Amino acid sequence: MTGIVQAGRPPLILASTSKTRARLLDSAGLSYIAEAPGLDEETMREAIGGEKTLDPHDVAEILARAKAEAVSDLARAPP
Repeated sequence: MTGIVQAGRPPLILASTSKTRARLLDSAGLSYIAEAPGLDEETMREAIGGEKTLDPHDVAEILARAKAEAVSDLARAPP
């Protein structure tokens, strides 16, 4: 499957060290690089009010965007 889905494209970047997410990508046959975003998810949940003030979907989206931005910043940082 990787050949069809990712033909000529670089591997995905997984902004997570979650073993479950890695297994999902592995089982889908996708090539990826796992990068730790370096964010404290629990602290972020507290800062945004978590599910007490936001819909769980919104919390998940905020956390996902923050992780993606953190990993993106790592990729752009000079060596």
